[in-house]
Amino acid sequence: MVGLTVPGAIENIDLDVRPGEILGIAGLVGSGRSTLLRAIAGAEPTARGTIRLAGAEPAWPRTVRAARKLGIGLIPEDQ
Repeated sequence: MVGLTVPGAIENIDLDVRPGEILGIAGLVGSGRSTLLRAIAGAEPTARGTIRLAGAEPAWPRTVRAARKLGIGLIPEDQ
């Protein structure tokens, strides 16, 4: 993932996650960790960036359903 941005919250985040890896993000309250993960999981409609999966660049997921179709899921912090 390259250039993940949620206007007014986080800017220009790059992550490299390989097949089979599980990504976990930690941080203090207010650090943007929840926004980052919500954006990756399609729950932040203003998020933008580039995602690369198996050599392809699908559209950034704008909904949770679109993210799930790409194989991306989120376990909420309150679970």
